[in-house]
Amino acid sequence: MYNNYIFDLYGTLIDINTDEWNDDLWKKIAILYAYKDAHYTYDELNEEYDRLVQARKKGCSQEISRHKSC
Repeated sequence: MYNNYIFDLYGTLIDINTDEWNDDLWKKIAILYAYKDAHYTYDELNEEYDRLVQARKKGCSQEISRHKSC
């Protein structure tokens, strides 16, 4: 017998607050990636995240936004 729970974290059933612009977050993620031999600076991760967010806000898919400006 399986018990499955599906829920949304963005304001419908529960609400979370995140701070994607906090340097500590990106420093910890960079360390996590380094454990898997994916070496990035925290600035690189933060900048790429920002680029993807801006592309999404403009309505671009990731594949399109990587190759040309939207």
